[in-house]
Amino acid sequence: MTDTLVLLRGLARGCHHWGGFAGQLQQALPQARVVTPDLAGNGERHGERSPAHVTAAVADLRRCLLERQIEPPYRLLGLSLGGMLALQWLNDYPAEVDSAVVINSSHAGLSRWYWRLRPAAAARLLLAA
Repeated sequence: MTDTLVLLRGLARGCHHWGGFAGQLQQALPQARVVTPDLAGNGERHGERSPAHVTAAVADLRRCLLERQIEPPYRLLGLSLGGMLALQWLNDYPAEVDSAVVINSSHAGLSRWYWRLRPAAAARLLLAA
């Protein structure tokens, strides 16, 4: 069985934002299948309406992969919003995810907004409010 690596980007980012990384990853792992699907409303799918919720975005990505005959299990790599999508995918469809790497992301119950806020920035934010 071929490993399918699904690279998921962040908000307002298309597959081209991976730059040369996806190609380098494919070269490093020639036995794997590296895919970089765009979220609706981004990249090649910029004319489509973006899902309003993470669960809807995951459902859309699953549908797109299956339409391209890319079957699970998937190894997910999620960056920012892509990490949120990977975590939601793990929660909702655990049998479809072989593994996941989440980078620079947040998720309700797992991270707190104030952990990412610098104290100096917080003071400026309060003064501006």
